[in-house]
Amino acid sequence: MKNTNTRHAFQRRKIGLSRLSFVFLVTIFLVNRPVLKNLFSQDRPREISFGLNARELRQKAVEYAQKKYMPIEIGTHYSNRGQIAVSAIWNHQPTAEFKFRTGLLRSDIKKAISEFGQDGFRLIHFTGTGKGGEERYSGIWIREEGQQLYARYGVPLEELKKMNEKFMLDGYSILRLATFEEKGQLKFTAIWDNPSAGPRILDHHLSLKNLRKMIDKKMKDGFRLVQVIPYPMRRNYYFSVIWEPSRGQKQEIAYNVTRLQIRKMEKNKLARNFHPQSIAAYRGGRKDRHIIIWEENDAAASKKKPKGKLPAGKS
Repeated sequence: MKNTNTRHAFQRRKIGLSRLSFVFLVTIFLVNRPVLKNLFSQDRPREISFGLNARELRQKAVEYAQKKYMPIEIGTHYSNRGQIAVSAIWNHQPTAEFKFRTGLLRSDIKKAISEFGQDGFRLIHFTGTGKGGEERYSGIWIREEGQQLYARYGVPLEELKKMNEKFMLDGYSILRLATFEEKGQLKFTAIWDNPSAGPRILDHHLSLKNLRKMIDKKMKDGFRLVQVIPYPMRRNYYFSVIWEPSRGQKQEIAYNVTRLQIRKMEKNKLARNFHPQSIAAYRGGRKDRHIIIWEENDAAASKKKPKGKLPAGKS
């Protein structure tokens, strides 16, 4: 009798432990569901690289291509040693046909835009920097249909503003912007296209404080942040910004953060289904600083009608 009771007690304890284990596993699954979804689906998380030199960037591009990743965003700035340092965002796109070039001179980027365009590749992102009168560009092209592009190279800020106004009257909007220094003067290179989402807005010469205020206001007004472009001036950094009407995408912006801070926030963002959409790097004191745009991975948002409306006469 005693053995029977002991056996029954053991079985009840075993069943109880099994139930606890089941509840524990279900809890773990529910808590980590967004992470598991990203790990086991085709939608793999985007990845970020920091502070790469030209050689390291080319090596990374080869490594990621083998894993079916392509770069979708590149940010360049100068390190404390005067070398170009690159930050990049990589996206898993197993079926995409793309081309990636870095370290291009002005003549090279002009030639690449023309030749790749004839082969059916559309420029989706480019960045540039320069020192001592020599510009260097990086570009990403993907095979897809698109509108004609117009590019202007090495123009001062006031001239860029006039160009942007003219292009907007013709139905074109700023696509990407890059800055570099030439003989102590700030110069801009810009590309315009004909966007389907609606006209994009270009704002200039914002301090970090004013940038934060503007981002808060524009998001409330229904605009999506596309690109932040930092540039040095009189020992401080200022920012140009590109906006477009939002289709409802949720964005979260982290300002003036280090690499370590971004790594710490990655897990939380992924668990909430946010991915890195754009990154801008610059030198702040002795460390690299970044402004990073996190955007909710919402496929339905791309089908929604744009919200923000362009103010009359705005460039």
